[in-house]
Amino acid sequence: KKVSEAYLGDEQDVQTARMAFIAWKPIRDRVLLMRRIGRTEEAAELTKTVAASHLEDLDGKIQVLAAFAESKAIEFLDNTYQTRDRTILVMILVLIGTFLLSVLVAAYITQGIVNPISHLNRVAADIAKGMNVPPQEVERRDEIGMLISSFNEIIEANGKIVSQAKAISAGDYDSEIELRSEKDELGRAISRMTGSLKRSRNESLRQDWFQNGLGGLNE
Repeated sequence: KKVSEAYLGDEQDVQTARMAFIAWKPIRDRVLLMRRIGRTEEAAELTKTVAASHLEDLDGKIQVLAAFAESKAIEFLDNTYQTRDRTILVMILVLIGTFLLSVLVAAYITQGIVNPISHLNRVAADIAKGMNVPPQEVERRDEIGMLISSFNEIIEANGKIVSQAKAISAGDYDSEIELRSEKDELGRAISRMTGSLKRSRNESLRQDWFQNGLGGLNE
């Protein structure tokens, strides 16, 4: 019964082997009985003739079951190896995919953070050289965008200082520079210098007017 339940092949193969065993068992019992009662030669002859043919038939039936079981075992092993190979392949593909994703993320981070910072570094170097740098375009609302906005404020403030210096060099002392904050030391210094130059100019104009007036009176 256990063989019938476990056997995955044709049930008829099990029944055929069972019937061969049932047919052989009485002959086996008869041989054992003859040996017990001392009829050894008859038992040997019976074993060589009738029992041998039944054993050969039984062995053939059992070999059918064994061959099928072996084929199923080989098939199971093949499926196991295929499953193992597929699992290994999937793991390799997952590792490759993870590596490629890491590369893409690293490239995105490089493009999104390192490149803008490198650009701002070049802008800062140009500002340090006294170059007139145009405002930078702000396309982001994260920390990098805030940093670009801060740079633009510096660029705008430097532009106003340059304009104030040009006005002073042209003799225009009436324009006032707008302070960026209460701690804007550079703006205060430019404002004080402008006021001082303006007072000096006014004093010079008064002296010129006074001297010209005296000269007119003397004439």
